[in-house]
This record gives sequence, structure tokens and C-alpha cells, in this order.
Amino acid sequence: MALTKKQQQILDAILFLIRKGGPPTVREVGDLVGLSSPATVSKHLKALKEAGLISINGKSRGIRITNQDLLNQLQDNDDSSSEPPCNDNVIQTHFRSIAGENPGSLPIVGAIAAGHPIEARSEAFTEASDGSHPHLAIDPNMFSGSGNLVAMKIEGDSMIDAGILNGDYVILRRQETVENGEIAAIFIEGEGTLKRLYWDSESESNDPNSLRLEAENENFNSMTITEENRKEVVVFGKYVGLVRGELRVL
Repeated sequence: MALTKKQQQILDAILFLIRKGGPPTVREVGDLVGLSSPATVSKHLKALKEAGLISINGKSRGIRITNQDLLNQLQDNDDSSSEPPCNDNVIQTHFRSIAGENPGSLPIVGAIAAGHPIEARSEAFTEASDGSHPHLAIDPNMFSGSGNLVAMKIEGDSMIDAGILNGDYVILRRQETVENGEIAAIFIEGEGTLKRLYWDSESESNDPNSLRLEAENENFNSMTITEENRKEVVVFGKYVGLVRGELRVL
């Protein structure tokens, strides 16, 4: 089975991350190849699994190499040198740096729901022929605080009372945790949504580790994810602002 360019990138990323320290998470693979949607990464991982190159056991770090030739490469690398064959120059040219593509602008890394969680669609934004992201011609310094800022397009109206409308671009600071009551982009088993997040120690479920997602629209019910029914919940980034209207995309 011939691999697509993106599948080969993802396979190379898995090998590189294993050499660096062990089996990677879906998110770590996505970050390295420039895909923001865990669902999109999982789709490519499934293709690699069907090709007999990897296995996936469903755990956070459950990706394993199963192809003997690739295993031999990893073993040869372990025996011969502590330095990975993919040196920094190869990594810099093989995987584009999002931050370096258009300084002074913000990368658009996908679409996310303001409503019921949807598969966060990044293909339309990230699958350009050169693997690059389109950018909004907006200075990141307009938004307070430092960090890695990205833009996602809103689909839905569950956050209208917070002033976030369908078609807006929300600006997110990439981080893995947020404070209680802050608005964040969250992925639940690869399905993304923008909601106000609470680690709810006083929920009706009596579960001190439950997670509650609240909309800013009275027509939408809250969503509670307990320790018992929680699958993979990933905080993608904290909401720090938005832009609206006719915008220039680079």
C-alpha cells in the first residue's frame, strides 16, 4: 500500500517521537505534523494500521510500530547511537513550523463547534499542497498575554451570550489546562467544541473528577463528563478573543 504524503509524515513523526522518548499521543503526533484535529490524525493512523505498519490499543500512548523493517530501524538506532537519524535540519524542513509561516499573522488551524461537539474539521485549512496553514492578516500582539496563538472558525450559536457568533474566528492560546469557568476549545474523543469549562467537584454525579461544559445560550443544556464515562478529553487552548467581518486571509 502506497502512503500519501501526510501519512508518510505521520509515520515519520511517530518514529521520531519514539526515538525521542517513547510512544507518542495522538496530540503529539498532530502537533508535529501541523494537524490540530485529533480526529484527522486518527484517520491517518487508521490507514497506517490497515497497512500493517502500526497498532493502536486505544490508550493515550497506545501507538506501537508493528512493521519488522521499521522495528529494525528503531533497534539499529538504539544500538548504534543516541542521536536520532532525523536530525533537527530534517525535522525543520519535513514538518513546517506553524509559527514561522507568516510572522505578524495568525494561523487558521480549523473549524470548531459552538454547539454540540463535532469532528473538528481541519482538512480544509491544513491540507494545502505544501502542508501550510492559511493565516489571518492580524497582528498577534493585539491580544493580551504571550504564548502560541491560533485561530479557529466558529460553527454554531451556543456561545452567543458571550458575544461569540457563528462565522467568527476565535483566537486561542495553545495550553493544556484552563481555570474553572474559563472558555476553552476542548476535544472529546476527537470531537471539538468551544464551551465554558468547570472541574465540577459539586456536580449531581457526586464524582469529584467530573468535567462540566456550559454553553452561553439558554437553549443548550450543559454537558457533564464523569470519570466513569470520560474517554479522551483534551484541552486544546484557552479563548482569548475573536475577530469578525470581512477578513484578509493570507
